Amino acid sequence: MGFAADITRQVRAQYSMHFSYPPGQPLQLGDIVVPDAGTWTVVGNLAKRAGVSIDVVEDPTPADWSPSATSGCNIETKAAATLDPKFKFVAEAKAGVKITLNDKNAFALAMKGARFRRIADVDEFWDHVRGEVNKWTWDLRRRIVTSVTDVESMTFLASAEGGSSFELEAAGSPNVSGLQLGDISAGFTLKSTMSANDVFSSLAATPLFRAHKVKLLGPLGTASVASGDVAWEEQGDLGDDEA
Repeated sequence: MGFAADITRQVRAQYSMHFSYPPGQPLQLGDIVVPDAGTWTVVGNLAKRAGVSIDVVEDPTPADWSPSATSGCNIETKAAATLDPKFKFVAEAKAGVKITLNDKNAFALAMKGARFRRIADVDEFWDHVRGEVNKWTWDLRRRIVTSVTDVESMTFLASAEGGSSFELEAAGSPNVSGLQLGDISAGFTLKSTMSANDVFSSLAATPLFRAHKVKLLGPLGTASVASGDVAWEEQGDLGDDEA
């Protein structure tokens, strides 16, 4: 399994949602996504293509929601106006954080200000789309994005190599004592260098989503229908979220 595929698999295991990789990839409700080497690539938007609007609802924060996720991560902190030999890139006058990813294909994800939006009624949305488009071929690998998690800010670190370290410098002089992974979602700048196998992103994004598969209905059953020959009017309801 490749690096990106392994990272997305690990995040999905912790959140039961797909992870949008690379981080910062624009993502909207109604987007059409296809699998690409273990990740998902946006190839269009179903609502825009059909010319229909989407009724959106925003759900409350789930009780089990966590603003951070990690695998193989170690965090060290440095207070402002202190000299710490473990920090080579953060200025002496600044507070900082050093994150070491100990394992291969390890990651650290911190998010702030999450919003949980979804299509209000997937079946109704599907009926509107089907009513506007008379005939359209469909690739069986495609999924429809029906639920997204947007965040005000996000910091994402990952490395294909074990032992990679990232030094982040705080914008001000915060109290870093007791700092948790979720606290680095905003206000920190990467100061250390990275190898070609490292990834760092800090931005507002839509990192998590759920996507539904289109179920095909034909006289010989779903599996017998060739993807290149499927007429739009032959397609049935959207199925459950799938990896």
